Amino acid sequence: MKYRLNCFFIILISLTLVFLLAGCDNNKKGTSIPETYSLTIDIIGDGTVTKTPDKESYEKNEKVTLKAVPAELHNFAFWEGTYNLSKPETVIVMEKDTHLKANFGRIYKLAYFNDNEGWPVEEDDITKLALTDDGRYAITMKEENFIQRITMDIEVNNLYGEIELQFAKTDFYPGAGLVFNDTGTVFHFLEANHGGKYYIKKATIIDTGSINVNTVSSGNIPDYKKGELLKLAYSKKGSVYNLYINGYYVDHIEIDDIEPAFQLLAISGKEAPFTVYFDNLKILNLDPYLFTQKNIVPAAIKNIIEVSSEIVNK
Repeated sequence: MKYRLNCFFIILISLTLVFLLAGCDNNKKGTSIPETYSLTIDIIGDGTVTKTPDKESYEKNEKVTLKAVPAELHNFAFWEGTYNLSKPETVIVMEKDTHLKANFGRIYKLAYFNDNEGWPVEEDDITKLALTDDGRYAITMKEENFIQRITMDIEVNNLYGEIELQFAKTDFYPGAGLVFNDTGTVFHFLEANHGGKYYIKKATIIDTGSINVNTVSSGNIPDYKKGELLKLAYSKKGSVYNLYINGYYVDHIEIDDIEPAFQLLAISGKEAPFTVYFDNLKILNLDPYLFTQKNIVPAAIKNIIEVSSEIVNK
């Protein structure tokens, strides 16, 4: 009888341990369920997006490669939503539910400074304007001044514009950039300088030969490497301009008086001369139903203007 009781207690204890261990294992499994997030992508315009890996949900901190592929006569403009970027191929880290819109635009006017024919070499007391052997447009500033050298007519309401610029090797800090709004008496521009800073500025023509320049906002250029190409871009939707440098969204400005522009700009302080190179201009029409028949107009860049004025900085 005693032997049977001992066996019974041994079996009871064994079963209890089995259930306890099973419970611990279940609890462990319960706490190890990974967090997952959704990735939703909408297409605006004409193009497609691939994602690698392509899944319905992603674990926390999982990396996903997105690639925007434009349709014929279109180009990728920018991402908006959880992340604002202008790189057609990018890697995101899944830290939360993510919703992105991939914006594609119809090629409106496109110019790559790659044709010497018809390009003058101009020189005056202030600047030298030339096309280099490698097809880049070069502006040399000889003294302190403010120059707009190239403009392109804008005939669409919502658009994306992009340029690349690069400074010649110097030890001082000139500025160059892109005018994105111009009413004739007031214009706004995105300026980058040789020291790794960007500025959004408003310039007001107050009288003949004088411009009042105010800084709206400023910051550090993302992924800045001295001497390398800088990609400046902006998108206009309604009254909002979003501004990008090196593929990253940096700032925005809302302007009621909307006159979209696409003008290259050089601006120098007292340290001169300096040279800045411009290349790879891109303008995309984000209003496909208002599209004109001017698909590609390389000659449009040959519409050259000059504004030379005294600078009054505030």
